[in-house]
Amino acid sequence: MLTCQSAADTLSIAGKLQVHFLDQILDCLRAALDQPQALTVDVSGVSEVDLAGLQLLLSFLRTRQAISPTSLRGAQPFLSKAMQLSGLDSHFAAHLS
Repeated sequence: MLTCQSAADTLSIAGKLQVHFLDQILDCLRAALDQPQALTVDVSGVSEVDLAGLQLLLSFLRTRQAISPTSLRGAQPFLSKAMQLSGLDSHFAAHLS
């Protein structure tokens, strides 16, 4: 299960950020692309992640950054380790707060 909730300037993602759950948050992410204000993506509720989840998250952050400042917060140690092992940590670094 994966959930995405938007409130004011924060987008909260919780659950398993894995390929077979990603379709559960696509509408939420698309809606967040239309918001003109700065956005913080809170991933403190993410319990598991795979490469597809990391790729979707990075793609979203990069696309949002072109619209307005976008940062990532709440990355648990396992998420940071997954970023490192996948070689994506340097790409996420620009978004970490």
